[in-house]
Formats: sequence, structure tokens, C-alpha cells
Amino acid sequence: HARIGAITNVLTICDRESDVYDFFLTAKDLDEHVLVRSSHNRSILVNDSRVRLFDHISCQEPLGVTSFEVPYKEEVKSKTKGKKTKLVDGPNGEKKRKLDAEIKVTSVTILPSKSRGQTVKEKIDITVIEVIEKNPPENYEPLHWRLLTTLTIQTLEEAKLMVNFYCKRWSIEIYFKVLKS
Repeated sequence: HARIGAITNVLTICDRESDVYDFFLTAKDLDEHVLVRSSHNRSILVNDSRVRLFDHISCQEPLGVTSFEVPYKEEVKSKTKGKKTKLVDGPNGEKKRKLDAEIKVTSVTILPSKSRGQTVKEKIDITVIEVIEKNPPENYEPLHWRLLTTLTIQTLEEAKLMVNFYCKRWSIEIYFKVLKS
């Protein structure tokens, strides 16, 4: 905040590699906000009961449907690195495809992993946004994201904003790849 000013809101956007309890804990300690794509079906606390994240969000009622664009991608197998995703052109040369997705939102409390033996056992309140593509193109798995954020999200418009922010991640990655090259 010292460099960018107190009136600026910062949202750190990360992919699945940042779905780590310690990352959320650090964001909370710094009073910063994050938006992270979930990769772990972690234990959460809902009404004093321990449940699994993916099961809990899948039972929520949808807030509505939104439309947005994502790059065309395909998974290829590399002999040295296993599966890798690469950007490709669509059937008619398009760079992006438009999709319709159902949006669900719920607030939960994440718990530290028992297996990590963390000394900090703090509970962290987050909002979960589930995005499930409706009617994907032939030969495509439906897009299915679970986005975790430290922001409070209650409306479909707020959830759409988070989805749009997350979609900007690809452009940001390309920008930094160019800077590094």
C-alpha cells in the first residue's frame, strides 16, 4: 500500500499453485485480498461441521448464468514434463471461445491441513465461487473452476466481476513471459 496509495484496492490473482493454506494466512495477516483457483478438496468448516469443499459448493443453488471468453486450449503430452496445456486456434481460427457458465457462491471457513503439522491453527473465512460451463463445444471438457477469494461476494454481479478478473490472468502471464524473454 505504501507504493500504490491507500485508496487503491489490490487483488492478487493466482492459479492453482497458490491454493495453499499459508498463502491465505499471509494474505489475511497483510490485510490483502486474493483470488485463487482451487486445486484442493480441502476440509472446511460449515456451521461447526467439517465437510469437503467441493461437496459443499456443489450443493449450493446457482446465483445465475454468465457469459465470458477463454482462450482455446488443448492438453498435449510431453515426454519430459507429462501433460502440458498449450493455447491453440479454434476451429475457424478464433483465439478465444465464448461460453455460458452457471455460477454458485458460498462463504466457508478453511482449516489448516492436519498433515502439514502447522503451528498456526487459525481458521480463515473465504468465499467460494464455482463456475461450471454449460454446453461446451464438442471434444471439450466443460470448464469447471472453483475460485477462492478473501473478498465477500454475495451477488451474481460481484461473482461475475471475480470471474472476469480471473480471466485476465492469461494476459498477465503472457505479459510477464514477454518481459522475461
